[in-house]
Amino acid sequence: NLAHSLALRGHRVLLVDADPQGSIGLSLARKLGHTRGLTHYLARESSLADVALKTREPRLQILLLGQLSPLDIDRFTASLSMHTGLPRLLADGQSSFDVVVFDTPSGLGGITRQVLQRSTHVVCPVQAEPIAYRTACQMMEVVAQLRERGYGLEFAGFVITMLQVRNELSVAVAQEVWSQFPEEFLLEATIPRDAVFLNAGTAGVPVALLAKNPPPLAGTFDKLALELEPRLGLTQEGSHEGPIALLV
Repeated sequence: NLAHSLALRGHRVLLVDADPQGSIGLSLARKLGHTRGLTHYLARESSLADVALKTREPRLQILLLGQLSPLDIDRFTASLSMHTGLPRLLADGQSSFDVVVFDTPSGLGGITRQVLQRSTHVVCPVQAEPIAYRTACQMMEVVAQLRERGYGLEFAGFVITMLQVRNELSVAVAQEVWSQFPEEFLLEATIPRDAVFLNAGTAGVPVALLAKNPPPLAGTFDKLALELEPRLGLTQEGSHEGPIALLV
């Protein structure tokens, strides 16, 4: 959803599925079968142009995981840890894309750590649930440690997800995050727990493409993309600072 909103705002986006479960591929409406993807690119069996899938939005392309047996996850993690794999991917995409969005598995294990080491920014979703809040603290520690080791990783911010405004515990967790972390680490956009996201996931499309007239919650990701643009150093051609006159 975020990658789609960034593309709608005029940025050329490559969405990379780095989750061994292939979550992005599984969520797409079209059955892609044995589509080649990231695993084939890392093995130098395919070029980026050959495996990046075009979408309905011309500025958005998707690099799926590709074929990966559950027994080969360790080997996949090792291929990501090689000094050439991810840097080569980013270099190959530099001329064609303004931003590369990596979707990583939950947790802070080997795959996520390897992607963080090669990334410029991290956006961390935090579910409005008690256990998820504790993981947010761990993410801050990981970013701090990577920066101490010389990696140029910036923290773009936490985004509250699965928020239930009528659930006191859910709201309390969100308030705890907002009160405990500095303002510059927090994003104002919040993603509620809503059936529309289940419907979009079932249909295999971003929320904005769920119907000809998108549901109002599609604007949540537009707001998130707008917030992230200055934090990621993204600019739009012809962008105007300050009020725009109503009368001409």
